[in-house]
Amino acid sequence: MNLLKLIWGPPGTGKTKTVSALLWALACMKCRTLTCAPTNVAIVGVCTRFLQNLKDFNQHIDENSLPLSLGDVVLFGNKQRMDITEDLQEVFLDFRVDELLECFSLLSGWRYRIASMVSFFDDCVSRYDMLLEDEEKSDPASFLDFIKKQFDVTAAALKRCIVKLWVHLPGKCFSRNGAITISTLLNMLGKFGTLLCDVDLTDEGLKRVLHCLSTENSVCAQPISFIEKELDGARCTCLKLLKDLQHSLNLPTGVDKNWLQSYCIRNATLLFCTTSSSYLLHYMEIAPLDVLIVDEAAQVRECELVIPLRLHRLKHVVLVGDDCQLSAIVKSQVCREAGFATSLFVRLVTLKFDKHLLNIQYRMNPCVSQFPNAQFYERKILDGSNVLSPSYNKDYACLPFGSYTFINVTDGREDKESTGNSRRNMVEVAVVLHLIQTIFKCMSKLKPIFSRNLNILPRSLW
Repeated sequence: MNLLKLIWGPPGTGKTKTVSALLWALACMKCRTLTCAPTNVAIVGVCTRFLQNLKDFNQHIDENSLPLSLGDVVLFGNKQRMDITEDLQEVFLDFRVDELLECFSLLSGWRYRIASMVSFFDDCVSRYDMLLEDEEKSDPASFLDFIKKQFDVTAAALKRCIVKLWVHLPGKCFSRNGAITISTLLNMLGKFGTLLCDVDLTDEGLKRVLHCLSTENSVCAQPISFIEKELDGARCTCLKLLKDLQHSLNLPTGVDKNWLQSYCIRNATLLFCTTSSSYLLHYMEIAPLDVLIVDEAAQVRECELVIPLRLHRLKHVVLVGDDCQLSAIVKSQVCREAGFATSLFVRLVTLKFDKHLLNIQYRMNPCVSQFPNAQFYERKILDGSNVLSPSYNKDYACLPFGSYTFINVTDGREDKESTGNSRRNMVEVAVVLHLIQTIFKCMSKLKPIFSRNLNILPRSLW
């Protein structure tokens, strides 16, 4: 291991934002990075924040480079325990594999879709002739209507396949020229479809264009109208781009789910999972990872962090956390006495290992941050300009307990819920409800407009 760094981030100082910026920088340098956190909630939060910032980050990328693709980002883990939102689906491994499985199928995959589109442009006239021979109805569909329907179905299937490949495959699967070809092809297919709907296009004009372009060495009248010339050019361009794509795309066909899972992880630049789920990487033949980033590192048990630390040829490690917040949770008294409740972050801090401090907090009212800053952080934390702004601060004078207060509920008693293992304290619940009622009554008197928002809560609270 060449480098080990600690980033110390008290509440509201931008730990997750720092991790996002670091990940983007590493991805731009093509450094394969594994990001871990102790819980599913934590790692989903890190991945969500990174994806939210990705659009902004891509705006600063070098003009000669392709932007970071979602296919370069993979989140994997226990699907049942992760709250995978719609925004996260496109980077979640299980969803990605299901989406790509059809694209790599022999009967409906990318190669089949491209070949079908080429066949449409080359043989659509003969297809219609066959339809006429088999048509039993006295009034068959017009040539134009037939072509429109065939094009819409074939082009829609191809577009779906290409978009899925573009979204879910790593950027390394596409060269810059390949990316340009795909973009141009999608635009030209759209243009061809629009031209087919032109009111000035007739059956005769369409047959003239398609017959001249589909029959070699034929002596046919050249397209004479503007729409026919446009259609001629769009079709020629589409055919060229399709054939270029057939030869340039170096992608497999006929693969199963297990192969696809391994393929996505092997080729991704940024991997996200819990520290315990990283064990899966030990059973895959993947290229060495360059960097391991651990968020909420002060809450990760030292023995658990060994799992990703033992990955083959890992070069650099960055631990991000706050040893003044929650520590690693170990329920067994025997394990606690044996020292298993210590995180690597805390152990290194105890050994006087240097840690970089994020010393500006952007979340709390200065009245609130004053106490933890003095009590836990030796007054090293500064308030950001946003929380010092008059527009950020609220008037809490009407509240009986000011900006913050400590309330000791001595009469409470914990008991288990009827289902599950969670515990509850109904006396504390009653105290919290009473406090909420008090706050809303005070705020409604201070700001009448605010009272309209009371409707979002049950009437029993106000």
